Amino acid sequence: MRRWVTRSLAGIVLLATLVVGGWRTQLPWWVSGDDIEEMRTSVADETGNEGVYEYVPEAADPDQLNKDLPQVSDGAGANVEGEDRTDSTASAGAHKPADSNLRNAQIEQWAANDKKFRVFAQVRGRVLVRLFNYPDWEAKVNGHSVAASTTEQTGLILIPVEAGEDEVEIRFTRTGDQRVGAGISLLSVALLAVGWRWTRTASGGSA
Repeated sequence: MRRWVTRSLAGIVLLATLVVGGWRTQLPWWVSGDDIEEMRTSVADETGNEGVYEYVPEAADPDQLNKDLPQVSDGAGANVEGEDRTDSTASAGAHKPADSNLRNAQIEQWAANDKKFRVFAQVRGRVLVRLFNYPDWEAKVNGHSVAASTTEQTGLILIPVEAGEDEVEIRFTRTGDQRVGAGISLLSVALLAVGWRWTRTASGGSA
């Protein structure tokens, strides 16, 4: 009887710990329900979440970002996306400024690690992409690697393009820490296999 009482008390204590821990610890105490709904909406309409200093490139200021900036624009941030776009992210009232060097930008792919679009440039210029210029982004124009530059304050990517129609691809390459992590994982698996083999051999010899 005493054993069941002890087990019951231990179970009650564990259950209370889970309930209190879930209520006091798991809940995001710094984010309200309205904040979570705003973040969900920002992801759904591809506006993007509000940036924080810890996750933006060095010297970039997320407070200076324009949330209404098109995915592709000219160096001044003017919308150059073509009106015949079928992409669901096209702005209803988008228009091309008459003095812009770029026009008819067509988004072909806008995935997390891979962006592709076409743009027509009257003369050589630069395309502003609504994307932070982290070190491991690799940019190609018409199949050739190009050196991207970074906007001041906002830290966005600027891609140099040639006169005429340009096909631009931006891909996030495998980072150095990812390669190190993969190597450590492979080494751990190899050591585990060697250790398992050694224990099997040792137990077989002792038997």
